Amino acid sequence: FGGVVLSDWEGLDNNGIEQKLAAFKEKGIDYVRIECNFGLADDIGGTTQLDNPLFSARFGRLAEAAKKCQNQEMVPLVLLQVPWREPGEDSKVYFEKAVKIFARALKKEDVESKRVLFETRPP
Repeated sequence: FGGVVLSDWEGLDNNGIEQKLAAFKEKGIDYVRIECNFGLADDIGGTTQLDNPLFSARFGRLAEAAKKCQNQEMVPLVLLQVPWREPGEDSKVYFEKAVKIFARALKKEDVESKRVLFETRPP
């Protein structure tokens, strides 16, 4: 298996993502790592901020990129970085909210759950 990191996906429009993925496919790439780092708890500004449309849009774009990988017959390996090791109850809330919002975005984009790898860790 061969894999690459699609590191600049957030700065590309849909056409740019598709072009990069097509080039990866031509090279025989099997999986594409897509990283999304939401930052530290102080950067986010509290767990309720994950419901903010700006964060939802990032989750949506991440799911779109995962679907585009599948459309090119490659497996997306998604790394979602949220501060789930914070002291107290906040860490559980960050993790739960991030995973739920991302799961909704994946469902909306019709990403095949059997063909996506998902990883999470703190920033």
